[in-house]
Amino acid sequence: MSTLPDFTGPGYFAGESPDGLTTVAGVPVPADVRVYWRDPADPAAPDVLVAQTASAANGTWRIVGLNPDLQYVVRGRKAGFDDVSVVGAVPTRMDAVTATGSFATNEDSNGVDGMVLIEGGLPPYTIAVLAPLPFGLEPVIAGHELTVAGQAGVEDNGLWQSTLRVTASNGPWVDVAVQVEIVVEADPYWSSVTALLQFKGDLQDETGAPWSNTSNVEIGSNALMLTGGLGQNVRTSSNIFNILGLDFTVEFFLTLNAQIPALCILCEDSSRVFAVALSKGEGAFVTVKNNKNEESYVDTGKVLPQIGQRVHLAFTRKDGFVRIFFDGILKGSGSIAAQKPLVPETGSVIGSSINNYPAVNGSLEEFRVTIGIARYTENFTPPDKPFPSR
Repeated sequence: MSTLPDFTGPGYFAGESPDGLTTVAGVPVPADVRVYWRDPADPAAPDVLVAQTASAANGTWRIVGLNPDLQYVVRGRKAGFDDVSVVGAVPTRMDAVTATGSFATNEDSNGVDGMVLIEGGLPPYTIAVLAPLPFGLEPVIAGHELTVAGQAGVEDNGLWQSTLRVTASNGPWVDVAVQVEIVVEADPYWSSVTALLQFKGDLQDETGAPWSNTSNVEIGSNALMLTGGLGQNVRTSSNIFNILGLDFTVEFFLTLNAQIPALCILCEDSSRVFAVALSKGEGAFVTVKNNKNEESYVDTGKVLPQIGQRVHLAFTRKDGFVRIFFDGILKGSGSIAAQKPLVPETGSVIGSSINNYPAVNGSLEEFRVTIGIARYTENFTPPDKPFPSR
């Protein structure tokens, strides 16, 4: 047999999740772990035991101080089972940390895609941000996988050249570049938005207006799910329809499941001081009453969206002229004078405003009210992304 090499050095083997633990049928168990050297020049020579340890009850183990320039046989021995061997294993270096992989801009979420694999040094790793990430993004390391979580906001639009330093517990580190371009669409009329509901499993209004769900309407991951029940609605005490003769835009996406009764979006008053609504008999309409209880009314001539079709609906008023759009196409228009509502508005509902009257059967998404601004005055291409929240 040839002279034995020097087995010592800055290398180590470790049993980590998910692949390096000592297990039986996927369940961690303690085991005897041994590292052998096999002479490549003499295949008939017996393996030389270099080091050994016992893994913990959770299957983790570590053997340090190995020569990283050699290849080894790593063998796990569990009571009552055959040995498990890995031949040609090369130790990880303790004295250096490397990073492989890259990050890329996620244009849909204004976040970061990709993962960087960290190897070398002794885990666990810590992260320092040397050159800042956009606000709302943060580095996350789980085991050896480095990712960037979160979403950036409009205030951090632009190209970012960030640097993260990943340091092993025994001191070695590596710098990881994160180059991302944040492009967040801003709403130029955000200061005029009085309601923005995106129905992400809740009734959070991005403007801060409080909403309640007293009739237990189902709220999906991105939609309000109305089923045609009596008095179904969600409501707010906030004065989101403080129109007082102002221009406005009320818009949302709607998918009808059936063309039955009505969807009302209105001030909380049975006399319908102000309403944006749909009904089987009247199509889509806007109605406003003045302080003499005189009503102005504009409708689409009994035209409603097709059942099963997701449609962007927009109701706007500009200088007393009301327009109603389906998917950006003008469907109805007419004059409504700059009138003051009959009574002070004390709240608003989405759904059915009257307890004994059924709500529409369908799902409603991305509900936004803008007061003082008519966003659309002619045919337009409806938005294809969620409404910006700032």
